[in-house]
Amino acid sequence: MSAFSYDSLNTLFPYLFALFLGIVVYGIASLLPKHLNKVFIGLMLFIVTFYFCAQLCVSSLFTFFIDLGTIGLANQIPAFMGEAISLIIENLVNIIIFFVPLIIYCLKIREFEIGFIFSKKVDTLLCVFIIFLCFIAPREELATETSIKNFGIIFTSVNDLKAREEVEFVAEEVEEEVIEEVVVEEKKEILPHILNIDFEAAQSNNKTIQKLNDYFSKLSPTTTNEYTGIFEGKNLILILGESFNSLGIREDLTPTLYKMMNEGFEFTNYFSPSYNSTVGGEFQLLNSAFAKSDILGIWKSGNNGFPFSIANNFKDLGYSLYAYHDNAYDYMDRNKYLKGYGFDNYQGCWNGLEKKMHCGGWPESDEDMMIGTTNDWINEEKFLTYYVTVSGHGPYTLDRNRSDMGIKYYDYVKSLGYTYNNKILCYLSSMVELDKAMEHLITSLEEAGKLEDTVICLVGDHYPYFLDEIDYGELYYSGYDMKIDACRNNLLIYNVGTEKISSNKACATMDVIPTLYNLFNISYDSRLFGGRDIFSKQEGLVIFGDGSWVSDGGRYYAGGRFVPNEGVELSDDYFDRQNKRATTRMALTSEIFTTNYYEYISNFIN
Repeated sequence: MSAFSYDSLNTLFPYLFALFLGIVVYGIASLLPKHLNKVFIGLMLFIVTFYFCAQLCVSSLFTFFIDLGTIGLANQIPAFMGEAISLIIENLVNIIIFFVPLIIYCLKIREFEIGFIFSKKVDTLLCVFIIFLCFIAPREELATETSIKNFGIIFTSVNDLKAREEVEFVAEEVEEEVIEEVVVEEKKEILPHILNIDFEAAQSNNKTIQKLNDYFSKLSPTTTNEYTGIFEGKNLILILGESFNSLGIREDLTPTLYKMMNEGFEFTNYFSPSYNSTVGGEFQLLNSAFAKSDILGIWKSGNNGFPFSIANNFKDLGYSLYAYHDNAYDYMDRNKYLKGYGFDNYQGCWNGLEKKMHCGGWPESDEDMMIGTTNDWINEEKFLTYYVTVSGHGPYTLDRNRSDMGIKYYDYVKSLGYTYNNKILCYLSSMVELDKAMEHLITSLEEAGKLEDTVICLVGDHYPYFLDEIDYGELYYSGYDMKIDACRNNLLIYNVGTEKISSNKACATMDVIPTLYNLFNISYDSRLFGGRDIFSKQEGLVIFGDGSWVSDGGRYYAGGRFVPNEGVELSDDYFDRQNKRATTRMALTSEIFTTNYYEYISNFIN
């Protein structure tokens, strides 16, 4: 049990911790030479103030806070430098307030006397004791946003530096309280989605690896169902759509996306959890795992093995692989981790794609990318093509110096009678661009005679976070739920020859790859992934960045509030079981990626 909980000092704790930190800083300063102690305090004031201002600006743009793990992803910062001035202006009043103590200190620095609080010996012992208390206390296993809101920014940052408190993994079984629509045909044999892993031979002296072995070996796998293999042998175009959200799908505005949504698969309880921007969404998609920021740096280095990746699985079946991104090819080291997944011929702007489309605007055109690349793969016998789009990226503005897409179809959107504010209209303009890209894909496939043999899967990376609560209030209603419902979305799985299939299970980005594996009849081990085949009998679970979650039985808001769904009877221990499932899946990511577990366990498959 952690030493710090919501029930203990929840209100006073941030202030007490700040007081302790102040004592430590002052105590250290008192031990320094006179000409250094004032500089030290001024420097600490500046660092803390700058950090608070950075958190303020980031949270106002992305609606989540950054932690020390996210700072390791700093090479994404240049892409948002154009927004920095706007963010500073928008938050100027609070930024000035944050800087007041530093300004006063600088003006009065000569009047400050840095002396011992008690005595040199006592001050030293006091500082050491407080630092000792901070780092021996068990690490509070909370998502960054929840921790900051309950315990403050400083405590959360110190907490990030400490070793994690070990989380008990709770093995999941097929639950009886599943809201299940799928009826398996009696004539079909039901088989588990597992690989023949010899967990006995895989025993390791590494405690974490052995802990994972023990957990996965006891986990209940998903099984085949009536949709297993319905796409077997078909081609796949997998698209990660920048800020793609169903709020941008309108029959008159985006007819191709509307057709794909209404004639393809329908997932009425699907979410695109927003955490760590696009890189978090892509991580959840490609790894079927929760995007913990402390391991994103490890992941994007490309040094981990990904033997179970969608690229490697399709490559083993003889598919030709292609991958594209219509922005800088090495942004967030995408060139490194996509190669690690098996996409050997990935192209982005400045490593080949600029020869096929115009690169250099912001954001670049998704339609141009499709037009420039379709001929690369369309004549292959079997292909898997992966696209990461960018046209939907914010800001949503008519300022051409900040965005090319906001104004591109702005007049067209208005001509259809839409009267939202300009920010929303500019977002819809960017969705028209994505619709044009989809239209080109479908037309090209049809002309090549490949449309019936190709599945198109479009996945949103996150909700359009450049739209704020006011915009969502205009789109829906005042007080719209920005924590969970803003992430509600549609997963588009479209094949012209397949009848419409619907599911009401709670599902999200993590579930996409296991679902595709089932539909394409790909051999995989369902126990190893954080997501689940949406058509399986296991209950749905969607996990958000702050630790909130949605299941088939209800929704939990991190901080203590569980809201059951209307008309659903739940057992007394339902919340505890689902919360343990969520906690386990969140913790698994760090254990898997810090040990390179997938590469390790792949050596014990018979």
